[in-house]
Amino acid sequence: MPQKEQKDAPEATTQTPPPVNPMSMFGDMSLLREIIMGPKILEYEQRFSDVEALIEKNNTTTRNHFETLIEKNETATRNRFDALEKEMNNRFDRLEALLKQNIEQMNTQMHNMSKNDKATIADLLVEMSHKLK
Repeated sequence: MPQKEQKDAPEATTQTPPPVNPMSMFGDMSLLREIIMGPKILEYEQRFSDVEALIEKNNTTTRNHFETLIEKNETATRNRFDALEKEMNNRFDRLEALLKQNIEQMNTQMHNMSKNDKATIADLLVEMSHKLK
């Protein structure tokens, strides 16, 4: 009996399906997309354009904002640097004046000492000359 069942069963076919051309498959996909999405594609393209425009606008606004901040920062830094430079120049001027004043005082003291020393030496010489006579 098993032999009879084998004879009654249909034979399996070993045919391979015809090869599919990938390019025609993409063409079919595009056609399917057009059929399914046709009315919506224009809407999506418009939305993408709007989003791109919004992104570009935000980038431009952000870039302008940063450029403005950079300019303000540069101006503030330049002003601060100028103020520091002016303060340092004032300090150097005061130091220079103080140094000149101290030098003048030292010269005056040295000159006065010189006069005192000369007077003391003169007194000593006079005293020695009296003793020698």
